[in-house]
Order: sequence, then structure tokens, then C-alpha cells
Amino acid sequence: MRAALVALLVAVLPAACGNAPLSSPLVSAPAGGAGGASSGAAGVTGSAGGSSVSTGGSGGTVTPGVGTPRVEAFTGPFDTPRGIAVEDASTAWVTDMTRSLVRLDLTTHEASAPRWSAPVEMTVFPPSGVLIWKGTIYTTQGCSFQKFIPATATVDFLMGGGPGGCGGMNVAPGLYGLATDGTTLYWNYPDFINMAILSHEMWSIEMSFSYKVVAGDFDYVSGAGAQDGVGPAAKMNAPRGLALDGAGGLFFADELNHAIRRVDLSNGETRTFAGALREPGAQDGPLAAARFDKPEGLAFDGRDSLYVADHDNGLVRVVSLAAGTVSTVAGVAGNFAVAAGQTPAPIGHPTGLALTPAGDVLVSSDSEGAVLIVHLP
Repeated sequence: MRAALVALLVAVLPAACGNAPLSSPLVSAPAGGAGGASSGAAGVTGSAGGSSVSTGGSGGTVTPGVGTPRVEAFTGPFDTPRGIAVEDASTAWVTDMTRSLVRLDLTTHEASAPRWSAPVEMTVFPPSGVLIWKGTIYTTQGCSFQKFIPATATVDFLMGGGPGGCGGMNVAPGLYGLATDGTTLYWNYPDFINMAILSHEMWSIEMSFSYKVVAGDFDYVSGAGAQDGVGPAAKMNAPRGLALDGAGGLFFADELNHAIRRVDLSNGETRTFAGALREPGAQDGPLAAARFDKPEGLAFDGRDSLYVADHDNGLVRVVSLAAGTVSTVAGVAGNFAVAAGQTPAPIGHPTGLALTPAGDVLVSSDSEGAVLIVHLP
């Protein structure tokens, strides 16, 4: 069965371990060219297939706390970029549909796709969620995990992400978010018949198939829902991005319920934190009055701010935990172009988020095939 599945997917998916470097985002494409863009100090706008970047005169970063937010965009050729994880001040990684895992150089703004020496069956399902732990990159891959080791350019396929691994066509390749506090690994299962947040000990990710249901219902029959509650009483609909708040809480973006929710890890209670279940919109303001439209990626700054990739609004939002408010950081609601320059600038359909040590926000836009940098004031 596994062999048949691999053969089928190899026939329809490009190779996931290419090594061609991606073009530098600091070089604008000729105006009017295929996938090209016109350049200028105020920014450049690319086609749906990619985008070029405004150099802002010097191409330097904005000093945090000074000036107006500014957006830069790495040029492709990305193909449906999703999760993003920051390794250090100079390196980040983004999961990608056909290149599996792409390296972003945060110093030079260059992107490259390393040559991963992996059997093709280890990369036939595109990875989504991603995290870095002790120099190793873990991604959700199909209904299990992948382990990438940059130092040796190798990748391993790890089972244990859900029941039965990736053993049949009826198993959805749908694991998504990843988060860890260094002790416990958390991930979610957004498939329409398995709405749950799962966990197991971080050290055992490579050897244990066991998992614990933290919140939601992992019953094949129950399906999706929209309800706060404890343990399996909580209902969700396509949980996506995850973020730990360092205070015993795990936030998740409940995509198809259009809300940001929080699990109290001490007792398994899930409650709606921002937005309203099943009420999409694009409204800033107090937590209960704010509205989202299919939120996906999350990133917490370790202090007060939870950043949200508000996918179907085309916005990056920020939730202030102390003030209890939601505001818009970047993007233009309903405008899904990709443009560089001072905000407000459209940023496509934001999907994954990560924060850099410099205080910038990295954003992947899956439908537009772009990865963006939002320099915050």
C-alpha cells in the first residue's frame, strides 16, 4: 500500500529536494517581464507568481522603535510557502510545496533550497508546520513528521503524528502547527474528522508513536464544531498555527471558526480568546469585538504581543494580551497583491509567521508564492 501511495504521489508532485538557489530579493526584475515588477523607492509590486523588493534606498533594516512599518518581499520562486521558523539572527527556514525546506538568509536577504539527501517517499507530502530544536529542524509532513539536519543535509521520516502513520490514501496529509517549550511537543490535526491538539515529550519525537490529546475530540465520528470546554468537550474546526505564551497557555488559530483560542495546559480548558466563533470579519478593537477571517499562523513575542496571520483578510494582526485589544500591523484588507514599501501595503494571503531577534515579522503568503519581512517601528 505504501509503495502504491508513493508511486501515485511521485507521479503528480515535483521533486521536493532541489538545490537551485532562489534569486536575491534585492535585485528587481525588469518591468513587464514574466513574473516581473517595476522598481522604485516606494516599493515594487510583483505578479501572483512572486514579488520583488523595495531596497528603501540602502536595503538596510529599520531600527526597532523608529520610523514607519516597512514591508520587504523575498523574490521566488517559492511555491506555496507555509510555516516559518527562525534559527538565529541570520537564518530562518520556510516550508515550501516543491522545495520541501528553503533557507532564508536574514543578513543578505537571499534564499536558497539546500540539497536534502532523502528517499523520495520521505518528501512526497509537502511539509507545513516547522520548528527548530537543538540544531535540528522538525516539520509536520503528511500525518507524521520530518527531521532535517542542516549540518549533514539529511532528512528522516518520523512516524507517530497520528493514528496509523501515513499508511493509506484515506489518511489526510493534514498535520499542521508545531510548538515546543523544550520539554513537550505540541501539534494539531486539522482534518475534518480529527479536530484536536496533540502532544508528547519532546525528547521522544524520534522514537515514540504515543501521543496525548490535549484538547478537542480525536473521534473519527464527531468531526468539527465550535464550542469552548474542557478536554474533548471543546470543539474546533481546522486548528492551524500554535503559540505558547509561557504562562501555561497554548494559543491556536481556529481557522474555519475564525477565532483565536487558548488552551489552559493545566486543566485542558479551551476558551475563545479573540474574535467570535463562526463570525468572520476584519474588525480591530477589544478582544470580543474583533473579527478574523480564516486565521492561520501565530507567533508570540514572549512579552505581550501575539501576531496573527489573518489569511482571508490579507492582514497581519497583533493581539495585545495586556490591553485586551486587536490591531492591524500590515496588509490591506481584501487586497491580495504583494507590494513592498511603507505600510499600508498589501501582503497577499498571510499563512505562516515568525519573529526575528531584530523584532521583525517574517510572513509567508501561500497563494502568492511570497515570503515577506515586516519591519516594525
